Amino acid sequence: DPDDDNDRVEDSLDAYPFDSSTSGVQLVLVDITTEGLATIKAFAGSDVDTTTQGITAIELGLTLTSGADIISVEKTQAISGWFGPLLNQNATSTSIVTYGTFSQQIVGEQEVLSIDIRLNDGQQSLTSLAGYLNESAFSSSQSFALRMPDDLDGDFWRGAADRFPLDPTEWVDTDDDGIGNNADADDDNDGIEDAADTFPLDPEESVDADGDGIGNNADPDDDNDGVEDGSDAFPLDATESVDTDGDGIGNNADADDDNDGVEDDSDAFQFDASESVDTDLDGIGNSADTDDDGDSVLDTEDAFPLDPAESIDTDLDGIGDNADPDDDNDGVEDGADVFPLDAGESVDTDGDSIGNNTDTD
Repeated sequence: DPDDDNDRVEDSLDAYPFDSSTSGVQLVLVDITTEGLATIKAFAGSDVDTTTQGITAIELGLTLTSGADIISVEKTQAISGWFGPLLNQNATSTSIVTYGTFSQQIVGEQEVLSIDIRLNDGQQSLTSLAGYLNESAFSSSQSFALRMPDDLDGDFWRGAADRFPLDPTEWVDTDDDGIGNNADADDDNDGIEDAADTFPLDPEESVDADGDGIGNNADPDDDNDGVEDGSDAFPLDATESVDTDGDGIGNNADADDDNDGVEDDSDAFQFDASESVDTDLDGIGNSADTDDDGDSVLDTEDAFPLDPAESIDTDLDGIGDNADPDDDNDGVEDGADVFPLDAGESVDTDGDSIGNNTDTD
């Protein structure tokens, strides 16, 4: 029988498991979290004449295994008018006192305290309790285990949630390889050890290049540079996305993006290996432009295809006619030369447009 005295408190939690009339203070474990926080409720049962006096004071002493620490005690609503609780704790024992005036007495059995205990392992226990209800003493040396009955190894993981119910050092096995995650060097069994795996519990992911919380396998833009991986020549480098000349150096770092031998700073067409100069700035590179200097004389007919101010060099002296003071290089400057483009003539005495050297009259 889990409740020998039939006082609605199981024997394991009853200071007086064989006496239904005197239960002193009954402790009931309410919950224990995976962080090792246990909450117990204290119920006061009166063995005094409750019709005249009731319960006006409770003093409770608890002895805990080393390492367990009471971190808070709260009065329940039923005794909100009482003073305290006053908490005095040393290494393994705690004294809790709460009391009220006669007019605020509690008659009969009441829940009086909620006690929160921090545990450092799942095998700890409350080893004894003693105290007073008013002036009536009670005590018990029965050990009260501070763990849930379905946590067999005391690791704060209960029942089916614990993959290793008899091993207090393990409770989860992500990759189902029979090795608990605490001992397993590769929890998700993806071939990347946990220390180097950004997603140690996800076998589909191990790297997050841009730190956005999305693994590279699922992330359409691994380096988060705004260029999706399928269009990014450097999907893991946020500073690069294009490599025009395919030399393995991204355009941002490459001094000659099109690898035409002309550095980008001097290249009018830095992404076109077939062009680097645009003399007339018409947007057509000289290699494709039929009139490089834009003087309306085709390059094939232009003695100076890169000089829009010149296109003819009559005397082939390397000086265009516009700049040359003696276009035909006959020693007579153009201003005095009736035939400035004819090296064989310079004078026409009779003005018949036939130079004197040719004119018979």
